[in-house]
Amino acid sequence: MDKYHILLVDDEELALAGIESGVSWSRLGIDTVYKADSMNMALQTIAARHVDLMICDIEMPGGSGLELIRRVREKHPEILCIFYTCHAEFSYCQEAIRLGRWIMC
Repeated sequence: MDKYHILLVDDEELALAGIESGVSWSRLGIDTVYKADSMNMALQTIAARHVDLMICDIEMPGGSGLELIRRVREKHPEILCIFYTCHAEFSYCQEAIRLGRWIMC
């Protein structure tokens, strides 16, 4: 079975810890879980490591998840992205749809 590498992106430390510990990643074929607390850290991780899947909060200070996926799409269109948010702002969904190859939770 192929092993995958995932990047979790959220500015909230508790959210990152909860997502990391709340899922049995190895049972899903995920070999490595990277974490980033900002758009810049996520981009640095992607530049330095192989990432197959990115799970990202949409709204973060210093650069939104939407901006992050725009930048990821430029150089790494193969990375599958999953967005999540607690905000009910429909414009986020509209923009995510425009960006393509995503999953919204």
